[in-house]
Amino acid sequence: MISKKVIKKYGLDAASLKKIFTADKRDKRVVALNDLLRDRIVEGRTRNLTDYKIWAAVDIAYDAPLNQITPTLCRNIIETGGSQASIMKAMKAWNIENEVLFSPMPATESGEKRWALNEPVFNKILIPFVRSYLTIRLAKIYNDRNLSPLFEYSPRIFTSENRVICQIVTEIVESISTEFGYSAILRDFIFNALMYSVSIMFPVESWTKDVQEGDDGDEVVEREGVRYVVPHVTRTFYDLTYPLHTLNTGTGCSYAGYWTIMRWGDVASDKSYWNRDNVPHGTNWMDKSNVGYFNYFQEVYPCSLSFPTSTRANRNDRESMIARYTKNDFDSAFFVTYVFMELVPADWGLGKYPNKVWMKFTMGGDDTIMFAEVWTYRPMSYIGYDADSGRGRNASLALEILPFQDLSGNIFSNFILSIKRNLANIIFYNTDVVDESDITNINKRNNAQYTQLNFLGFSGIKMERQAIGGTNALFQELKFPFVDTNQILSGLTTTIAMLERLLVVAPQEIGASASHQQSKKEVEITSANTTNRVAYTASFVDEGIDALKRQIWEAVKTNMSGKEVVATIPYDIPNLEDNLKKLGFTIVESQMPDHPKVVVKGKIDKLNILQLVARRSDADRQTDAQTATAMLTALGQLSTNQYLSQIIDPASLVKLYETAAKFMGADDDFEVRLNKNAVMGNQLMQSIEEIKKQLLDVVNKQVAQPAAQAIAGVEKKVEENAAAVQQLVGILEKLQQQAQPQPPPQPALPPTFPTQGQPTIQ
Repeated sequence: MISKKVIKKYGLDAASLKKIFTADKRDKRVVALNDLLRDRIVEGRTRNLTDYKIWAAVDIAYDAPLNQITPTLCRNIIETGGSQASIMKAMKAWNIENEVLFSPMPATESGEKRWALNEPVFNKILIPFVRSYLTIRLAKIYNDRNLSPLFEYSPRIFTSENRVICQIVTEIVESISTEFGYSAILRDFIFNALMYSVSIMFPVESWTKDVQEGDDGDEVVEREGVRYVVPHVTRTFYDLTYPLHTLNTGTGCSYAGYWTIMRWGDVASDKSYWNRDNVPHGTNWMDKSNVGYFNYFQEVYPCSLSFPTSTRANRNDRESMIARYTKNDFDSAFFVTYVFMELVPADWGLGKYPNKVWMKFTMGGDDTIMFAEVWTYRPMSYIGYDADSGRGRNASLALEILPFQDLSGNIFSNFILSIKRNLANIIFYNTDVVDESDITNINKRNNAQYTQLNFLGFSGIKMERQAIGGTNALFQELKFPFVDTNQILSGLTTTIAMLERLLVVAPQEIGASASHQQSKKEVEITSANTTNRVAYTASFVDEGIDALKRQIWEAVKTNMSGKEVVATIPYDIPNLEDNLKKLGFTIVESQMPDHPKVVVKGKIDKLNILQLVARRSDADRQTDAQTATAMLTALGQLSTNQYLSQIIDPASLVKLYETAAKFMGADDDFEVRLNKNAVMGNQLMQSIEEIKKQLLDVVNKQVAQPAAQAIAGVEKKVEENAAAVQQLVGILEKLQQQAQPQPPPQPALPPTFPTQGQPTIQ
């Protein structure tokens, strides 16, 4: 992390770098840097286009539901009716070739072409395993981390000062996360890792600030923060010298980048770019002669852009023979590459700063630096899928599921075909008795065979001549051996079971019941093993999120430094006012008993976070039912113990109940306020009530005996004892009135002291 003041001091700001990269005569080290960037771009793009077939298969498998629309369209066209020519014409309007839907048959005697329906087109079924299972795993990992706040900063060393700092930082970052939609970016970040095994998140620019003019004419900042992009794996490249996870810590990989295709006119009209009049065409990556590369651009950028061609060179000079972009190439394809590279500026002729910094280079074509800037923070975050650091390519979750999807599709398609084969119905009929026209009429009647009487004429004389007795001689049905479809279906079950076994996906995780009745112990073991597998995959996600948290804070620290920020933090932090004063913050809204939080304002210059708790604990930070259950059990045992319940402070019990409620999902603002005077009064009143009840019970048992045993002397004694009891009850009632809750005592007036020269009254 480097401050903007240091960047300006050493001449590394955009204005100073522009002079270096647009100079007519550049330093040899600058030229060498330009060549190094070009070589890395060409190498990375070549690798992307070579590996495209791997990830193209993954994309096609994920889009399986989109690739099965042809049977539905064809079925609708055929059911609409019409002649064969009209049906084929309608198919062509939907860009469906005849050869796909129909198979050619021998022409008629008149030479007319005939076509037969291609049944396999309607029987081929693709089960979207890749999309379904990937969504299941994505939902589990993402939902566990889509919390509020999205990024919670917790100190590794839990002191009151660190707690204040992390509360303020969490509040600031949560505001940015909401305004820039970081939850959606996080979902894409995790999805790319599961889909392509490599997911790198790049900032679009170092800092974004959206401003408007207020009613008083002053500038009003609507929002500010960092925008992010997660490019497709086939448009990213990175340093293969070190493991990719070092991008999260800045301890290995020294460069990474991504590229895209734009219209030249959009770039030429943007005045923030440099060297716009000196951009050559470069390598024609869209050349049709290179089938592999050309297929990629047809899939990703279908028929939208074309590469420019020119033969304007008129001198035998290498520089002049390079065709450059002009205004005539406005709609031509233009490659823009963004390269993030860690380097020492002094080693490459970029000022005299002697330490490593991250720089972003915007490259036009392959080798023209159109913009450059020093990044104030580490710019990239990475997530891998069960990645092996020693491999250049790692399989993704989608790639692991891919063969099972293809196999299951074949099995299910054969299952449908086998059922159709078993439904085959061939019947021979006696042509000497039954006319062919009658059979044709029956076949044309559709459901009439089942809804009405069907009459079939025959010749009785012919029947007698045939000397037949029954329908067996008229019609004979031919039965073929049945295919056992249960065996085919068991193959599909085995395929799914193998997939779930390899990926450790329990049926309960996908919302299905197990194939057999499970015991409690089996369910617990399955759940534990499934959780371990998901937790291992999620550990790579947590590393990337942890790096992203640090990156966002570094961006805030270096770009919002010196600006006042407002945050809301809990007021129950010990020594809150002293810590705020030490950090340069003040309380905007006074701390009130009925408000559990307080609003503070200050500058973030002194908010330094040295150590943070790793992200791995955040997935369970919202609820912890087991902890809450243990706390409530302990509190229940304390309340039933007559000795402990009398000596425990009620305020501490209420605090423990609040904590348990928060563990069970209550908001952080949940609080139960306690009036101690009322508590003490209620305790005393309850004790008095118990004493009164016990005394009256004693009187009723020992004095007020049945009236039948009363005599004059006993009645007098009863009256005397009853009077004594009433007197005692009156005393207790007075004590009860005195035990009523009293308002809190008012502070005593300060003592007055005599002024100088006045006598002191003894």
